[in-house]
Amino acid sequence: MPAIRIYGQPDCIWCARAKALCETRAYDHSYTDMKADEGARAYVAGKVGAETFTAPQIFVGERLVGGFTQLALADNDGSLQQMIAGA
Repeated sequence: MPAIRIYGQPDCIWCARAKALCETRAYDHSYTDMKADEGARAYVAGKVGAETFTAPQIFVGERLVGGFTQLALADNDGSLQQMIAGA
């Protein structure tokens, strides 16, 4: 089962909402809140292909979901559950 990783920053409302969605849906056992330090920013930038970091950046396993909006859309259409299940 791939883990959800949320790369975020303190006091980021979208990061908090992403974490709350995971907790509400009982994905809290499978998500990790990752501090967006310089190493994490470089990792995410390489995966995303962007020069700047926006928070949050959410991954399921190695697959980029996007930010909170994309996470919520994936949750609503069932694709998040499929990603978590490893489909």
